[in-house]
Amino acid sequence: MLYIDDLRLEKFGNYLRELRINKGVTVRDIYLKTKIDITTLSRLENGLIKKINPNMLLRLADYYNTNVIVFYDLLGYLNNNLILEYVNIISENIIYFSIPLFSSIYEIDNFNK
Repeated sequence: MLYIDDLRLEKFGNYLRELRINKGVTVRDIYLKTKIDITTLSRLENGLIKKINPNMLLRLADYYNTNVIVFYDLLGYLNNNLILEYVNIISENIIYFSIPLFSSIYEIDNFNK
């Protein structure tokens, strides 16, 4: 579980409520699809849960068809620098593995470990 300060909780809750209203669904509708308890969903929207299970964030991101990184950013788990650093690492790995010569060297190197 991750801990969040009150201002971020309020901002995140407002964002969740806005997503729900824009989608035109009720908290019960979300519960039926995500299996996240109605009380928990309501408390999330009201910024009352200080420890949020990352699995819940994944289920909500999936339900709202958004990237979970948006939630992590709102809650302060990540910042732009960490996100950009991660994107650079992923980009380097994609290039590295897409070149057959290098990917075969990587496989051989890992096989020898």
